[in-house]
Amino acid sequence: MFRQTLRLYTPVPMMVRDTAQVDKFCGPNLTPGSQVVLSPLHLHRHMWLWDNLDGFDPEPWQNENRKYCQLAAFIPFSAGLRVCTGAGFAMLEGVLLLARFCAAYEFMPIAEQVRQPLAHPTGRYRSGIWLKLRLRGV
Repeated sequence: MFRQTLRLYTPVPMMVRDTAQVDKFCGPNLTPGSQVVLSPLHLHRHMWLWDNLDGFDPEPWQNENRKYCQLAAFIPFSAGLRVCTGAGFAMLEGVLLLARFCAAYEFMPIAEQVRQPLAHPTGRYRSGIWLKLRLRGV
């Protein structure tokens, strides 16, 4: 469930990297030092990779396509040598906080609309995400 949330609402929607060597990418050669913008926001919603692009599908990532995408096309915290040093902690912390909040509160959306993320250096939404919280057991 938490991975699916990170797929749809990635914390880092875009990142810039410099090429280290000559490379050909969709046209002209890129020279060393060329800047390339990577977009996990778009990669995580690419129609060739994911089923149900904009839908929240909380099923575990057990089918073959999801297993492949989790390894090759799921980069909410970047990947390789430039991966966020806090990625492992964020995955653990996010699941624990989500479990604690869901145990204590019932969440209800205030408005019934799909909220698409804006492409900023960190994930944002034009008017935020509005929820009504109700303490469980009250």
